[in-house]
Amino acid sequence: DTDQLLNAPLFELMPVVDIIIPVYNTKLDYVRAALDSVVAQTFADWQVLLVNDGSRADYSEQLEALVREMGDARIRYIPSENKGVTAARNIGIEASSAPLIAFLDSDDLWYPEKLAIQVEFMNQHPEVALIHGAIMTNVPGLTNLSELIASLSVRRRPGRFA
Repeated sequence: DTDQLLNAPLFELMPVVDIIIPVYNTKLDYVRAALDSVVAQTFADWQVLLVNDGSRADYSEQLEALVREMGDARIRYIPSENKGVTAARNIGIEASSAPLIAFLDSDDLWYPEKLAIQVEFMNQHPEVALIHGAIMTNVPGLTNLSELIASLSVRRRPGRFA
């Protein structure tokens, strides 16, 4: 119902996690795979901020077409001048409204449970401001799930998530 949506409190309309993906002429198959790995998340309350860091004009058109083809309103395309990956991430942060921010490189993939695990951990540990990660294929000797979760990457916005 449109009236309910328009009258809903703002916090109910914001996603819980904004996923910032900077892109600069990355092979489109890689970008599609990265986006597919986000769409496949078991935790669905997210928004992608796909920041095009000044890619070639023809590539930019193809990237916009890919976003349209994906047909998921949670994927926002943000064009930008080429200023480098750090500036592109900062543009995504500025455009973000969610209490949690996650970064995904345009040629990387996430396991389907990544966001669900991390959001649950952040909810259970309000004292934690940052979860950062590394590539993991096998973790011998890991006995504590918190160690695993703490090695993944989600950032909390200061003062905006309890």
